[in-house]
Amino acid sequence: MKTSFKIINIAVLITWIIMLSIMLFREHAGITLGPGVDEGAGIGKYTSWYDIYKADAKIGYASTSVNQAGNEIVIDHIRAVMVEKEGKDVLLQLKLRYLNDINFSPRSFMYSLILDDKPQRVIKGEIDGKKALFFLESDKGTEVRTIDITDKEPFLPLTILPAILKSNPSKGSVFVAPVLNIENMAVDRVRIVLEDIVPFKLNINIESLFKFMVGSQIIWCDKNGNIVKESLPNGTTLYSQSEIMAKDMTGRPLVDFTSIPLIGSSRILTDVEKLKVLKLKLNGYKIPEDILGNTNVTVEKDVLTISKYLEDEIKADSYKLPLRSQHLDQYTQSDEWIDLDAKLKRTGRAFAGAYDNDSYRLTHYLRGYVHNIIGTRLFFTPSNSSEVLNIRMGDHLEKTVLATSYARAAGMPARMVGGLVYRNGFFYFHSWVEIWFNKWVPMDPSLVQFPADVSHIPLAAGSVGEIISIIEILDQIEIEVLEAE
Repeated sequence: MKTSFKIINIAVLITWIIMLSIMLFREHAGITLGPGVDEGAGIGKYTSWYDIYKADAKIGYASTSVNQAGNEIVIDHIRAVMVEKEGKDVLLQLKLRYLNDINFSPRSFMYSLILDDKPQRVIKGEIDGKKALFFLESDKGTEVRTIDITDKEPFLPLTILPAILKSNPSKGSVFVAPVLNIENMAVDRVRIVLEDIVPFKLNINIESLFKFMVGSQIIWCDKNGNIVKESLPNGTTLYSQSEIMAKDMTGRPLVDFTSIPLIGSSRILTDVEKLKVLKLKLNGYKIPEDILGNTNVTVEKDVLTISKYLEDEIKADSYKLPLRSQHLDQYTQSDEWIDLDAKLKRTGRAFAGAYDNDSYRLTHYLRGYVHNIIGTRLFFTPSNSSEVLNIRMGDHLEKTVLATSYARAAGMPARMVGGLVYRNGFFYFHSWVEIWFNKWVPMDPSLVQFPADVSHIPLAAGSVGEIISIIEILDQIEIEVLEAE
């Protein structure tokens, strides 16, 4: 994977990093929101990490930590990027610390802008009743500014959305809230619009993603108000990430889950796992023939038929591991995403040995094992198998990579497949594994299925790059369900 970490000009960087820290806009109209909402209950204790991108180039990382000690809650937020100053690459950091009461109302705060370990701007302050006190520290001394709080106590930028979501808002709702603006040493009125609520498949569940417009800034968050994506109009975007990958400046493909289209089903399917046959018309895309070969998926006169594999058939085609077959050799080897290092190979062989080197029994085990060891979290950049094992978090792509890796490490031919899966009236982008049993049999470690149900529609097979490439054509696809039995 090619490095695309970008060094940017210091003057440009300071301008937009201040924009990142403010997140405040003065024009407003809508429902007034005050701290009477129990926003603290919607956040909890956590640390979130983010990649920072400028267009398609990674330029830094960010983190937000929330920690509770008795009746006090401390929020620490850091954003760090590499910038160019006088021909040298130096680190620019924005650090924010808030001390809050149990309902996340701010009591004191500190803002620091640090360049090459040297503070450039430091603002401290506190909320004292109906006054906000700001202390701007510089070489010339300390400037003190007092702001009267005529409205309710201000929110922090990080606590507005959890407060709004506690009120179960509907799409199109508009809110107004007083927000602490440390950079400008003020309390501003913020207009927030809930632009959209989008169903999203995460692991085995269908969740909701909420799209908010805060001025000209777009923020996507989960049902608890935890930010998963934050976009500024100047092209700077934060994407949810793990700590390990956020601090890694290696360039890698972005998978923007907030823009993946859903494909509506022409009919509601019930008890999908019990279906034996699914027939449908797939308009707008022709599945490559090499994906359909040696599978239970057929195409005849534009009708796609997916038949359920029978357990007895799979058991009858089970074999002892490792399988030696020249034409399947590529499906037991390492590649860019399947990193079969010595440790992973030992683990795969040990798993196989624990199940008498039986391919059927091992596949059943991997289905549940991989599902259980990978915690559920949405990331916007894919990881290889070594990275997945280090992070132990992710969604269907990470589980697919790891299950494929263990299978190959055990000498069991496996390939990664991407396509669509049905849930609650929609077909969602998804990925899974196919294991060789004289045919390619789908195993889904995300949905804990082996064999996987017939709503798995394969569109691409191969590398992670080939799988995520189909996202670009999903908005062209229409599905007409003809038969489900």
